[in-house]
Amino acid sequence: MWGFGMGTALGLMRKTAPFLLFRIVVYFGIALAYILATGTGAGIGCGVGGFGDNDFLASTTMWGGESRHRIDPRSAYNTAYSGA
Repeated sequence: MWGFGMGTALGLMRKTAPFLLFRIVVYFGIALAYILATGTGAGIGCGVGGFGDNDFLASTTMWGGESRHRIDPRSAYNTAYSGA
C-alpha cells in the first residue's frame, strides 16, 4: 500500500501552483463576466422602462426595469380588475 506523505503532497501542490492560480483567475473572471452581464441587462431594462406612457410600461414589463409611473389598475392590461 502506498504511504501518504504530507511533504510529498505539499511538494506536488507547489509544482502545480501556476495551474491552480490560473484556474482561480479564470473562475473569478467568469464570475465577473456574469455580474457585468447582469448589470448591463438591468441597465438596459431600466432604460427601456423609462420610455413611454403607462400603457407602454405595462406592455414592456417582461423587458425588466422599473415603473416610474403609476399604472392605472383599471387599464386593459390588468386582468385582475373586476370593475367593482
